[in-house]
Amino acid sequence: MKTIFNFERFLNEYLNESIINQRSGNDIWYHGSSSTELKIENIKINRESNQMFYGDAFYVSSDITLAKKYGKYIYEVIFDGNFFEVKDRQSLGTYGIFEQYLESIRDSYVENILDYIQESPEYWKKKLKISKKLLQELYNEEDSYTLTDYFIQNNINDLFQEYIDNQISLREEYEEMGYEGLIDITQAAIFNPQKSIQSLKLI
Repeated sequence: MKTIFNFERFLNEYLNESIINQRSGNDIWYHGSSSTELKIENIKINRESNQMFYGDAFYVSSDITLAKKYGKYIYEVIFDGNFFEVKDRQSLGTYGIFEQYLESIRDSYVENILDYIQESPEYWKKKLKISKKLLQELYNEEDSYTLTDYFIQNNINDLFQEYIDNQISLREEYEEMGYEGLIDITQAAIFNPQKSIQSLKLI
């Protein structure tokens, strides 16, 4: 009797296989938390975290030592789903944690801020929130480093919101493409923990 291949069943079984931790070779990942009461059903994603790499998500690590940096209580996590494998973080347009985002834009502003000020001096006096005299002195000295420091220090809240918006947009983009998270060899970002996590155990 000829066996009929059921592609839909095969696809469902494939997608429901646990995601393998490439460091350990098994399906256990780790999550650090400040709580001993974490359950799959009560996981809440912090959408204003300064520690996001791949969007606003629930993060797990392949390395238990790294997980301990985020919380002293460690959970073993098993999850499944359709996850996008990240080969190159920069190609995603993400900058990692907020401090790394600031470093990246700092380099850009150091290189270009003198040109920006030349084009729109009044705008940048307000943006930098310094006196016209100080602005003129720093501009004449071509001190792009100090000017950039003023820009970042005096606009830190707006820059943090830009960082958050970037991370949310990243998650939305990959959700629209049908992915349930992003993953690399070190960590995974799980967009919908209640859907993807199979097991969550405090160790």
